[in-house]
Amino acid sequence: MSSETAVIGTNDDATTCKYSCVQKGYWTDPYVLFFCKETIKRPPLINRGYYSRVAVINALMREFLKSNGEHKQLVILGAGFDTTYFQLKKANAIEPEDESAGYKRFDIYEVDLPEVVHKKRMIINKQAELKNLISTEWDTQVRSDANGLHSPNYHLMSVDLHSVQKLNDTLVQAGINKSLPTMFISECVLVYLKPEYSDEIVRWSAREFPTSGFATYEQIRPNDPFGMVMMDNLEKRGCPLLGARAYPTLDSQMKRYVSLGWKSCEALDMLDIYNRILDSKEVQR
Repeated sequence: MSSETAVIGTNDDATTCKYSCVQKGYWTDPYVLFFCKETIKRPPLINRGYYSRVAVINALMREFLKSNGEHKQLVILGAGFDTTYFQLKKANAIEPEDESAGYKRFDIYEVDLPEVVHKKRMIINKQAELKNLISTEWDTQVRSDANGLHSPNYHLMSVDLHSVQKLNDTLVQAGINKSLPTMFISECVLVYLKPEYSDEIVRWSAREFPTSGFATYEQIRPNDPFGMVMMDNLEKRGCPLLGARAYPTLDSQMKRYVSLGWKSCEALDMLDIYNRILDSKEVQR
């Protein structure tokens, strides 16, 4: 199995884990089932981990989208079968008819490897509910081809993140506006790239998008006992964490982003987030 194939497989694992959480009521997502190949119940520890991950990324994203009352953009790197767009569209958060929810218009750009994008595009094409959320005028407002899918406010695109120039060109061709407030999201994506490639993405995003933010979720501490087991398991699966040893701590991650052009950076581990940041009533539930 190639490294790329193994990394693609982590998308299926994540989707299965998210559906396990939805089944148990950790959060609501009526769309993840469309993308789930198998329904496997995960143990509570895995469910709590995914709940924490999804909750904190969603909190950061929604805070960004509700701030300043401007037209904004969301770029999801290695988006996989992410359902953020469909959830927000259903909640009337994209091009809202009124501003009671606190949102202004925003656009979502998803990028991933061609095989993942092809699968996601085919699933969307087969599901009327998903198609109608993207546009009720599919034939006139949506372009769907081998390279992805484009609508007025949703773009699904094939990009190999080893080429930051290709990433830039693809986003520009899709109509991204570099002057608008933009949030980049990377969940267990950059860490699968060698640092020379992931650093270029961090540097490029800081340079090209002057009013932007970058939310990153990835593994750290590869050298403690748990980390060594994690690294060994992923290497055996064929998807090693190529960036984990270059940036093994929270401090090294913060220095990384600042050194590559970001004005500031804050970092917390998931235990702190679970105990201090997440809604205590939700955690207790």
